[in-house]
Amino acid sequence: MKSRSKKNENGITLIALVVTIVILIILATISINLILGDGGLVSRSQKSGEEYKIAGAREKLDITLGDAQIEKRINKKYNQNEFLDEFIRKSLPQVKIGGDIVIVDGYAFEIDRSVPKIGKYIGKETQLIFPKLDAKVNNASNNASAIITITAEEKEKGINKIEIWQEGFQIEKYDYDHVKEQIVIEYAAKQNGKYEIRAYGELVTSKVIEVDGILANVQYSPNGNETYKKEHTVKVTADEEVAKVKNIKYQWLETTAEPTADSFVESCNNGDTITKNEITGKWYLWTLLETENGKTAIGRSEAFYFDNAGPEVELTSNPVSETSFTLTATAHDNETKVVKYEFYVNDILKETINIEEETANYTVTEVSMGDIECYVIVTDELGNTSRATIIGKTKQYVWERWNANATTNYKKQGTSSNVRCCSWCCLAYDYKTSIYECTERRGWYTNSPGGRAGAWCGLSVGYVLYPTSKSQGVVSCMRCISADIGGNVCYYTQQVTTWKYVSDTTYSKGTTQYSDVTSSNSSQYPNNAYQDGYWYVYKGIE
Repeated sequence: MKSRSKKNENGITLIALVVTIVILIILATISINLILGDGGLVSRSQKSGEEYKIAGAREKLDITLGDAQIEKRINKKYNQNEFLDEFIRKSLPQVKIGGDIVIVDGYAFEIDRSVPKIGKYIGKETQLIFPKLDAKVNNASNNASAIITITAEEKEKGINKIEIWQEGFQIEKYDYDHVKEQIVIEYAAKQNGKYEIRAYGELVTSKVIEVDGILANVQYSPNGNETYKKEHTVKVTADEEVAKVKNIKYQWLETTAEPTADSFVESCNNGDTITKNEITGKWYLWTLLETENGKTAIGRSEAFYFDNAGPEVELTSNPVSETSFTLTATAHDNETKVVKYEFYVNDILKETINIEEETANYTVTEVSMGDIECYVIVTDELGNTSRATIIGKTKQYVWERWNANATTNYKKQGTSSNVRCCSWCCLAYDYKTSIYECTERRGWYTNSPGGRAGAWCGLSVGYVLYPTSKSQGVVSCMRCISADIGGNVCYYTQQVTTWKYVSDTTYSKGTTQYSDVTSSNSSQYPNNAYQDGYWYVYKGIE
């Protein structure tokens, strides 16, 4: 018995040990999953670390683009292409830029260049496929042009487009149908300067190169001027050592994209000085050189900066009291800077403020309550002016305006009259707007013309007709009936009491509020009363 009991105990102990080991294995598996599995502690830690890095890269780019927005506002040379790219590169030296894709610390973001601001997060650089792009410059033997050799390749999605840009303008474009083989382009550049090459696949890669060895057929003196002026003069000279100049045609354009030969109209002689004014912005002088041996060459100058436009101006008015208000002028000049504000009240110059600020204020005082015509003239440093007009407003009487609820009742007003009823005429009576209470009386008449019996044949009281609607009244409450009684004709005569109902409408405040109304006349609108379709509540002077 003891031996069997001991064996049972050993069996129970072994089973318990196995169960314990199984439970421990299950718990260990669960723990490993919690730590190393998808969504586990390690995975979540790695994910949090990645999100932290993305947020850091986003913050760097966001700050840089915020600074670029300020630059866009104050720097006259700003543009959303080469200038913005260079600005980002200076702020973030390790950055990579491909078209609208900016890579910061290995993380790619799409940007909106028009603002500029971050559009969306694209992904990790190592997980994205960008086209391979290279560009090299070789000057022609005569230095009249330079060959830009472009090599682009994207084996996964293919190349669908290559563009060439200069100073913010697209000057050439090549379209492809997702070509996966290597593409080689030789572009003949005829102008010195920086060229941006963009290769488009699923994403965009860009590269900037500079051409500086081209000798122009036509010399421009000066060759561009970045100082804003109302007018620029340029001397145009062509080298006649190789061939005599037959003609030089020219035109001013706002683009670096080469125009066609037939677009040139105006002409000048070799060595002439060309003067240009009445335009605003960044302009290029393009020339078409024609030689006596039949050769032609199109070239351009560097940019000239013109300013013949006044500042952008906004004028607002803010009431101060019943007899004063403040005018605030905000002005911005895209080319130069604001230097003077002149405030006019009722066509009279009241204040001149000479400041190089974008905001100026002037408080108008000692005027009567109400609306006053005002305007401001703003001048930039080149003498260009702009004007903004506003109706200045003092504080005025203010009323709330609500919808009005209408309740209509009718009041009874009456007169009475006796009417002789004849069978041929009684239906001609028509009292459209009244209610009639008709008391019927009967009288005897002879049937001879003009005859009359002197006695009444009866009396009936309380014959009353009411209209179907108080607004319409009845057609007539008179009825004529004749009867032959003993050779006499009994006619009916009625005494008619005419009751006219007059409408009486009262109004109360509704539940829908409209915009407030103002006036310099304190009795313009009532207080807690109805007028002209609305219910008015006086608020005070505001």
